[in-house]
Amino acid sequence: MIEYYKKRAKEYEDIYKKPERQESILEYQDYIKKLFQNRNVLELACGTGFWTETLTKTAKTVLATDINKEVLELAKQKIFKACKPEFAILDYRNYEPNNEYNGIFIGFLASHLTKPEFINLIENLIEKTKKSSLIFFMDNLFVEGESTPISKTDKNGNTYQIRKLKDGTEYEIMKNFYSEKEFEILLKGKTYKYFSNKYYWSIEIYT
Repeated sequence: MIEYYKKRAKEYEDIYKKPERQESILEYQDYIKKLFQNRNVLELACGTGFWTETLTKTAKTVLATDINKEVLELAKQKIFKACKPEFAILDYRNYEPNNEYNGIFIGFLASHLTKPEFINLIENLIEKTKKSSLIFFMDNLFVEGESTPISKTDKNGNTYQIRKLKDGTEYEIMKNFYSEKEFEILLKGKTYKYFSNKYYWSIEIYT
């Protein structure tokens, strides 16, 4: 997975240029700006910084992190006109609590985790994050006829896609898709808010 995103770095944001996705992207950009207004934000797995740019428009501070140096270098090249983010290499699994942050943003990571890994991450973040903080996950919905077809489903129910880069290289990667009903089961006992549009879902958890 790390190797795939390293090689895909320069073409990663092509997905956000698709005309049919513009309305959904704008809706979420407005939603995120309101949620993270005046917050000190830690972004985990920031990739090339597409959503970092949105966060910086209203957040007080932003530290954008990723395990992959190649995507961070592209993120640093963006022009940030409001809050100037800081960047750092960090494996999300090594996140340690820091009372400086009261907003955690994790975009498009959940789908690359097994369901137990996803739930463990949520529980760890709730435990480690200070009170009155917002933990926000965002990811893709499967859109029939538009999303890359599912190539296989393993014995644990994880689904996979075959992704082809512009140079012809192919990777089979884990890509799990969630529905609102699945969250009712997975997050039973937790207080959260679910939001979605045609292409994206998100959950908000307040500590």
